[in-house]
Amino acid sequence: MLTLMQRLKRDQVRRVLERGTSFGIRTRRAAGREEGWDEGRRLMLADLAQKRFRPLPTEAIARLNGASPSQVQHWTDRFCDANSLDELLD
Repeated sequence: MLTLMQRLKRDQVRRVLERGTSFGIRTRRAAGREEGWDEGRRLMLADLAQKRFRPLPTEAIARLNGASPSQVQHWTDRFCDANSLDELLD
């Protein structure tokens, strides 16, 4: 049989673990959402570039797929003003 102090400690440990687990789940969900948004932006830019500058060369597709989220945002901001694919991805 557990003493009162042992039960209190066990309950404290359980609460700490539950809070930590909850925080970890929220953090992973947020990271997953952000990755999803990044991938969506990348796909949207590739789709728009394909429609405007078709066909997209393999090198351009590789650059889009390997770009950082900030690079994709930069290219997205330049999309409307770019006159060519080279101008867009420079």
